[in-house]
Amino acid sequence: MPELPKWELSHIGLFVTDMDRMREFYTRLLGFKVMDAGEVRSGVRLTFLSKDPKDHHQIVLVTGREK
Repeated sequence: MPELPKWELSHIGLFVTDMDRMREFYTRLLGFKVMDAGEVRSGVRLTFLSKDPKDHHQIVLVTGREK
C-alpha cells in the first residue's frame, strides 16, 4: 500500500465569543504561546498563538463577528 503524503496545517483563524476563555484553553491546555494580541477596532480583538517561535502565528483568535 502506498504511503500517504504527510500534511501539515500552517495557520488557521477562528472566530470566538469568549476571547479570555479560548486564549486560556489554547495556552494552558494545548501549550500554545501568545505571540501578539490587540484590538483592531472597537469590539474586535485578535490573539495570535504559536507553538513554534519561528512562526508569528499558527492560530489567530478573533472576536467581533456579526451574528
